[in-house]
Amino acid sequence: MKAVAGIADEAVRKALTETLKGADAAVAMLCKSVGVNGSGNDPAGALEAFEKGLAAFAKSVGKSVDKVADDFLETSEGQQLYAAYKAEHPSVRR
Repeated sequence: MKAVAGIADEAVRKALTETLKGADAAVAMLCKSVGVNGSGNDPAGALEAFEKGLAAFAKSVGKSVDKVADDFLETSEGQQLYAAYKAEHPSVRR
């Protein structure tokens, strides 16, 4: 940023500043811990909410999470939680 501040052309300085801010935000997102990795991190977010809902559903029907995932997605709760997850992670496809 110090090097950018020394640029005389205001338009170039402003463009470089915005570019660096965007790069900084992108790196922050890449470095963010996501998912459940057993490290004690609490990732909080739509994925965690979906996983908790799925686990509760599986427990209520007495089956494993793997066996009821499709059934959970057919419930209104499953659809809402998955929609929230997709909104938080737009690259996810089903």
